[in-house]
Amino acid sequence: MKAKPSDLQQILLKGIEHHEGGRLDKAEAAFRAALKIDPGQPIALYICGRMAQEAGRHEEAAELLSKSLTRRADHVEGHFFLGEALAACGRFDDAAAAYAGALAINARFPQGHRRLGDALTEANRAEEAVASIHRALAIEPNQAASHFSLGVAQEALGQVDGALESYRRSLGIDPGLTEAARHRDRLLEGIETSGDKTAPELPPEPGPADLADDGVLFDQGNLRLRQCRYGRMLYFVNDDYIGRALDLYGEFSEAEAALFRQIVSPGMTAVDIGANLGVHTLCLARSVMPGGSVLALEPQRVVFQMLCANIANNGLTNVRALHAASGREEGMIKVPELNFDAGGNFGGMSLVDAGWGENVPVMPLDRLALEACHFVKIDVEGMETDVIAGAEATIGKFRPVLYVENERQEKSAALIGQIFDLDYRLFWHVPPLFNPDNFRGETKNVFPHQGSVNMIGVPREMEIALGGFTEILSVDDHWK
Repeated sequence: MKAKPSDLQQILLKGIEHHEGGRLDKAEAAFRAALKIDPGQPIALYICGRMAQEAGRHEEAAELLSKSLTRRADHVEGHFFLGEALAACGRFDDAAAAYAGALAINARFPQGHRRLGDALTEANRAEEAVASIHRALAIEPNQAASHFSLGVAQEALGQVDGALESYRRSLGIDPGLTEAARHRDRLLEGIETSGDKTAPELPPEPGPADLADDGVLFDQGNLRLRQCRYGRMLYFVNDDYIGRALDLYGEFSEAEAALFRQIVSPGMTAVDIGANLGVHTLCLARSVMPGGSVLALEPQRVVFQMLCANIANNGLTNVRALHAASGREEGMIKVPELNFDAGGNFGGMSLVDAGWGENVPVMPLDRLALEACHFVKIDVEGMETDVIAGAEATIGKFRPVLYVENERQEKSAALIGQIFDLDYRLFWHVPPLFNPDNFRGETKNVFPHQGSVNMIGVPREMEIALGGFTEILSVDDHWK
C-alpha cells in the first residue's frame, strides 16, 4: 500500500520538529523515511544535506543539496549551502557557480557576494573576487569578514598596500578576528625582511566610526571621494543632482539601479550610453559578475575622466569605457566645455545643436561589433532617437532589454514609434529621485516631487513579467 501525501507531510513535520529540538538522529531518520516515499522531496534533501554538512560529510552534502535544487531551483539557501559544501571539497569553480546561483535570486545577499569572492580567490580568479567582495561591502560596509576576504583577494593579486588596509579595516571593526591579524602581521614582516624602504607609511587602524560616519575618503575643492552604495565614487559636490545625491544619500536614483539588478545577471553584457560618473555603470558591473561585462560611453571629457577613476578605484576590470557620444552615424560632435567650478546640473547637458566646444567622436553602437548584448541603458538628453538609429542592427541581432529616457514630450511620439517599429513592447518607469531606504540613512528629501521619466523596452517575443508597470500602447501615450 502506497503512503498517502498526508503521511509524507506528517513525517516531514516530525523531522522538522526533531531538527529544531536538536534531536538530530531522530530528525535524520524521519527525513530518510520521507525520501523513501519521495526520493526527490526537496525539504528532506535540503535538511539531510545540511546535517551531512554539519557532520563534515561534505561530498554527501553537496550531492543531497544539488538534488534538492532540481525541484526547488529558487531556494537561495540551497544554492548558498551547496556552494559551502563544494568549497569544503575544494571544488572552488563549482562553488562559485553555486554562490552565483544564490545571488541570481537575491542580489542583496552580502554573505553570498563575500563567499563567492572567497571561492573565486581560491580558484585563482582574484580580480573577479575583488569585484564580488566590493558588492558585499556596498550592501554592508561594516562587515569585518568582508574586509578580511577583500584583503586575501588583494594579496593574491600582489596588492600589498591594499591588502594591509583591508586587514586593518577588518580589525578596526572586529579586533578579535585573529586571521586578519595573522595575515597583516605576516605581510608587515615580509616588508621588513625584504628591506623595502619604499613601502608607504600605513594609516592608523580605523575604528567602526571611520567607516560608518560619513565615508569620505578624499575632499578637495569641489571634488569628493566617498564610499557609496556600489563602491567608492568620486563626484562634484557642487553638482545639483548626481553629486548632491551621492553626497547626501550615497546613491543616485536607486530605484533605477534596483530595476537594473532585476534585469541583468552574472555573465550578461550591458551597455551604459551616457554613463556620466558611472553611478549605474558600477551597479551594472557588479551585477553581471562573474563572467559579464559592461561597455560605458560618456562624451564629456572631464566627466569621462572621473568615470574612469571610479571604475579603476573599484577594481572593475570588466568595464570598458569610451570617451565618445553615440549616435546615428560615425563622425564628430561638439561637446560644450562646462565650468565645473561654478556648479550646476552637469548631467543635464544636451549635445543637440550644441555648435561649440570640444570635438568628440560619435560611435554608433552598431560599429562596435559587440559579441553579446543583453541590456542597453540610454540617457542622452534628447539624442535618444539618433542613438537607437545607430543601434538597430545590434538590437535586431541580440534583442536586449532597453531602458530609455523619455523626458522631452515634443520628441516622445517619434521615440516611442521608433522602438515600436523594432517590435518591442514599452512600459513607463517614472521613479522618484529620493529613496527613503538610502545608503546613508538620510531622512531629508531634497528632491521633493522630482524623478525621471523612462521607458522599459522588452522584445515582444520575450516572456517577462512586468507587473506594476503601465504599458505604452500608443505613440501618443504620456506617463502622467
